[in-house]
Amino acid sequence: MLVDAVRGASRFKAIPLRPYNKWYVYLIIFLISNLAVLPLLRWTVKNNIARAYRIPSSTMEPTLLVGDHLVADMRIYKREKPKRGDIIIFEFPKDPSKDFIKRVIATAGEKVEIIGNKIHINDQLMGDPWGHFSLPKSSIEDYGPVKVPQDCLFVLGDNRDNSQDSRFWGFVDTRKVKGKALYIYWAKNKSRIGMELK
Repeated sequence: MLVDAVRGASRFKAIPLRPYNKWYVYLIIFLISNLAVLPLLRWTVKNNIARAYRIPSSTMEPTLLVGDHLVADMRIYKREKPKRGDIIIFEFPKDPSKDFIKRVIATAGEKVEIIGNKIHINDQLMGDPWGHFSLPKSSIEDYGPVKVPQDCLFVLGDNRDNSQDSRFWGFVDTRKVKGKALYIYWAKNKSRIGMELK
């Protein structure tokens, strides 16, 4: 391998260096990344300020795709309450060792009813720009009515045809909400990198 590398390099002419191609520039970048950036990342994770997650399933498509990596704010709900439309990370009610990600559809005290895949909140049709349907007929087209209990949330996956959510296992306790998904920092489709999650 070493011999092949030397032979390959000898075939190329000298590459003109740019002004920033100096050894000390690379040393400074290395020191900054190791002495400043990495400790800052470790500190944010240790203090539960931000956390990275990888999406393993298609339940939030097309908003989140399998393999997307996202950053979540783990402190936001210490100063405000989750609201409709937020994409939240929470302890799965059936297995607290697992973190789930879904979208908030209704909050405490609201009446939820789904009729023909249309969501009604307090008997009013709710605009639903997030719901995605790919099958001609969903497994659950009608649901409710139910009233969201105190300190609870009703959540759905954006991929309504393929999502285990509040329609199947009930409400999310707001005390079990860990954070809010903010943006995608890595994805197979590079055009999605940096996309804000709404």
